[in-house]
Amino acid sequence: MTLYWTIFGVISFSAFLDICSNKNKFNTAVLNTIFISCLCVLLILSSIRWETGTDWPTYLEAFNRTTDWEDLISIENLEFENGFLVLNIIAHWVGNSYNTALFLQGLIIYIFMYLSFKEESPLPIVSLMIYYSMSLAGMFFVRQTIAILILLYATKYIISGQLKKFILVVIIASLFHRTSLLYLPAYWIYSKQWKWRTLWILMLASIVLGLGISKVILKYIASLDLGIVSIKLMAYLDLGNEDNSTIYSTTGIILRGAVNRGLLFLMYWFFLRKKRSHDPIINGLININFLGWVLFFLTSPIALSLSRVTSYYDMAQVIIFPYILIKMNLKNRLILFPILLLYSSFRLYTALTSYSGAYVPYKSIL
Repeated sequence: MTLYWTIFGVISFSAFLDICSNKNKFNTAVLNTIFISCLCVLLILSSIRWETGTDWPTYLEAFNRTTDWEDLISIENLEFENGFLVLNIIAHWVGNSYNTALFLQGLIIYIFMYLSFKEESPLPIVSLMIYYSMSLAGMFFVRQTIAILILLYATKYIISGQLKKFILVVIIASLFHRTSLLYLPAYWIYSKQWKWRTLWILMLASIVLGLGISKVILKYIASLDLGIVSIKLMAYLDLGNEDNSTIYSTTGIILRGAVNRGLLFLMYWFFLRKKRSHDPIINGLININFLGWVLFFLTSPIALSLSRVTSYYDMAQVIIFPYILIKMNLKNRLILFPILLLYSSFRLYTALTSYSGAYVPYKSIL
């Protein structure tokens, strides 16, 4: 794990420089160079890996059988989206190597990460530190990771109120993962003005529904013969929580997820309870993040794989924390940063230990 913690140390130190910077022209240029360098390192490591990461055999097999356009409609590839399959075909043309496919996918991910963090976050390297703690900043990406970063970029159109552009980008993301369409409600939830008490009530209600009737509702939707949607839902319902591939128990994962979201809620309330009503961006991002929590409590008791759709909404926190920091003076930033660093370290430790068999040791083609 030394490699991963070393990268985290470099990013964390760079994030510290980010919050201390007075944003003059020179400092901005230096920080941007550091930011791009970190992304390039992550891209290289994600591209040259071999037999490292989750779902490795499944994705390698998909690459080997997807060499031409006719393979887009093969029965074996029905579970994969056309955008992802097209990238595999292009990789065969360019380099006929799975690592070429990894590079192309990673290139899309890190380009959208750069654009999203630069345009939407006041402290891009802080955002990178938080995202790295959540999922190693997409180093061991799957096709949903591509969709997640594209949808994070689409959030700029939510903020600016450009519905048509937002829908277009969501459709593009769905070419890599169909569940991207579940991010559409974020546009309308963004502008809602809810009291903190209302958010607490809604979250508790979602826990009750998740443990109670949400499975019944999904069974009804799956029975409506909605094509691949119904097939996917039935697969999730049949599998249930037997798809837990981590070292933790299913109950443990759900409890950890609940505790994590509860801590986030408390931090948002403590630092933003007054600013939220006066800042539409902070209010909107909290709304988006909150909707992800509700979806987590509704879906995780049914199937852990189904709860991964909340990842689109969870990304809001990589923008929210920089907003918390930027609203403070330097002294308060230096007080909060160690807390954020400790929280991020714990999340990274959990991410690494949860999938230690897939991440450790890191193997490359070299």
